[in-house]
Amino acid sequence: MSTVAENCPCPILTLPNEITAEIFLGYLPSYPLCSPLFGRTSPTVLTQVCRQWRQIALALPRLWTAISFTVEDLPSHVTFEGMWLTRAGNCSLSIEANDYSEEGLPLTAEFFAKTFPYRERLERLYLAIHHPTNFELPTVVASMPLLRDLYLDLNLDFPHVVHFPDLPLLRTAILGGVAFSNVILPWSQLTTLSLRQVTLARCIPVLMVASDLVNCSLLELHAHDSDSIIQEVKLQYLETLTLSYDQDSLLFSEENHDCLANFTAPALRHLEVPVVFLGPQPLDALASFISRSECKLQHLGVFDGERFFRHALLASEASFPFKISFYDC
Repeated sequence: MSTVAENCPCPILTLPNEITAEIFLGYLPSYPLCSPLFGRTSPTVLTQVCRQWRQIALALPRLWTAISFTVEDLPSHVTFEGMWLTRAGNCSLSIEANDYSEEGLPLTAEFFAKTFPYRERLERLYLAIHHPTNFELPTVVASMPLLRDLYLDLNLDFPHVVHFPDLPLLRTAILGGVAFSNVILPWSQLTTLSLRQVTLARCIPVLMVASDLVNCSLLELHAHDSDSIIQEVKLQYLETLTLSYDQDSLLFSEENHDCLANFTAPALRHLEVPVVFLGPQPLDALASFISRSECKLQHLGVFDGERFFRHALLASEASFPFKISFYDC
């Protein structure tokens, strides 16, 4: 080893290319987690050390399969197709794109124009579009046969409904902003669904169709008068249910609603819920839900109601055979 060190100022360059390639792959976030365009955790760094490393990095398609960017990161001279997507060869792709800046709109449009031909290799797609006025998704999105995970966060001015008719492998959908109201997905094949900033009444019809759900999160729910109308949804395979509410919603702040009355979930193991969603008699609501579902709950997380819930437990002398945790919103 000392002889190698004496003869080579950079002993690491004496490693076989195959070992160096494995080190490169271990250096980056594990797929499908994405690397940024630039910076220390970007594969572009590996192309800037020396000619040998550049050749190894450019010849390694798996280095270029997962890209994350915000439009603020993008210099106008970047050629996306040449820089990332063609380097990925025939590998599946994971893409994250965040559009927060009006100045970046032309680049955002350019990026999607260049990624569209690669849609058939997309396995994970994360889009946060907050300035859609100069960029539009098509009303019908062409087939993405490998897509498994879809994240969409759209702002309030998104102009139209987007239909995704051909996503045969889609299993996870995470929708924020107005995305839930502006997209049509194959709900029945989902196993994980997360919705943010919606009303419970608006969620129910989709949950009735999404009967294969294993994980469901309804976050920052807005209150609506129709929420008090109970529409029972039976989710046969649901194991985890998380509910939270928009704290600016006066209806949820002033009145308690037994939101669990809408659900029957025989396989449920983990439940997280604000105390206001358990109605004026939280223990009765919880007991009724468990009895109706005949589930073997393992963990209950209660938001914003530790004192009230503990007082109810003491007053009733009730006991539950599962762990109870308390959280602040």
